[in-house]
Amino acid sequence: MISRILFAEDDASSREWIAEVLCGLARTVDVVEDGRAAIDAMSRGSYDLVITDLRMPHADGRRVLAEARRDGTEVIVTTAFGDVDTAVALMREGAADLLVKPLTPEMLEASIRRVVAARSLRRENDALRTRIEAVDGHASALIGEAPALRAAIDLAKRVAPTKAGVLIRGESGTGKELVANLIHAGSPRKDAPFVRVNCAALSESLLCSELFGHERGAFTGATARRIGRFELADGGTLFLDEIGEISNDVQAKLLRVLESGEFERVGGSTTLRVDVRVVAATNRPLEAAIAAGYFRRDLFHRLNVLPITLPPLRERRGDIAALADHFFRTQLPSLGGTAVGFTDDALAALEAHPWPGNVRELANTVARGLLGARGERVTAADLGLATTVASVVVASVDQGPTETLEEVERRHILKTLDACRGNRSEAARRLGVTVRTLFNKLKTWKERGAFLEAGV
Repeated sequence: MISRILFAEDDASSREWIAEVLCGLARTVDVVEDGRAAIDAMSRGSYDLVITDLRMPHADGRRVLAEARRDGTEVIVTTAFGDVDTAVALMREGAADLLVKPLTPEMLEASIRRVVAARSLRRENDALRTRIEAVDGHASALIGEAPALRAAIDLAKRVAPTKAGVLIRGESGTGKELVANLIHAGSPRKDAPFVRVNCAALSESLLCSELFGHERGAFTGATARRIGRFELADGGTLFLDEIGEISNDVQAKLLRVLESGEFERVGGSTTLRVDVRVVAATNRPLEAAIAAGYFRRDLFHRLNVLPITLPPLRERRGDIAALADHFFRTQLPSLGGTAVGFTDDALAALEAHPWPGNVRELANTVARGLLGARGERVTAADLGLATTVASVVVASVDQGPTETLEEVERRHILKTLDACRGNRSEAARRLGVTVRTLFNKLKTWKERGAFLEAGV
């Protein structure tokens, strides 16, 4: 059933019986008697569908159509003066359907069903496009036989058919999004949209608009209504990556949706309701954020019904060769080149590297090797890891066995920053991590007074 319909008709007799039919097809039907009243009604609230007569006093159906389409609202136009030219013109102006009077209840219902079905298909296509863009070659992050990885995958498969909230933990680049896809694919929602949002990539105001949508005029630049990711994911799964980066205000709004399924678009007053399963992911220790007052404890418990932890690549070195081979084969067609594999020194360099960027960094490194290879096999020099690996080995000998993985990681990141002359964007690209992840690590180390080698 549609939530809200606006019906504009200047003929009183037609207005009465059509309104009765519409009341059986929508939760709310607002009825007005001319175009100006219809435009006023749209300025006060949002509608899922507008049905308007073409010829009306004060403002005709074309003006109503133009105003509704500015907000992305679907419009059915009715007229007693239908002809081919009129129909073509109205369709070009954005009308979803044109009905020629005299109308019947069957005509109205069939038209509304067609419009609703077409809108649903467009939303599903948009969600699918988002999913395809997000899930790329890095999906092979789950290739491997490391016990910790297999345990995480088995847990994801067991929880998939349930409604339990899932919080996926792991460093950047370990494959958290793929696990979320795995959960969605194994759930009863598998045929509905899987929608992804990177919470760390957006400011608070933009994140609210992205999640909940906004009404036209809600803020500067909001020239049309925007459908948010919760609406796009209705009936399916919403994956919130880097959930630990959202503000307290957004946390409160998110908690409300998780508890009641209700929210309002930014700048709107109409309460919308959705059925969405939320799967969240974080690379931060949220317990520490809760203790520091940065993350809501009640939201944490809503999300963390079943935690899944993915191991970093440095803890599953036995999987590196298989992953590298996979990236080699999948990226070779698009990158070109004549290489047929890796040299022994290249494989040794890959297996010795600390991989702070995890599988994402490995994929980028293999791509770099393919682009740089001049012979039939990719060498360590082609990968650009030979110097780095040598420095890590020397550092380990100098420091002895007491050096922690974090210290090795810090040393490698600082050397990469030096090589990039302090350019954090370039360093993040080489490391296979986001700029924000790199910034957070640098900030943490600076607060600890840990910058000993590099002038950062």
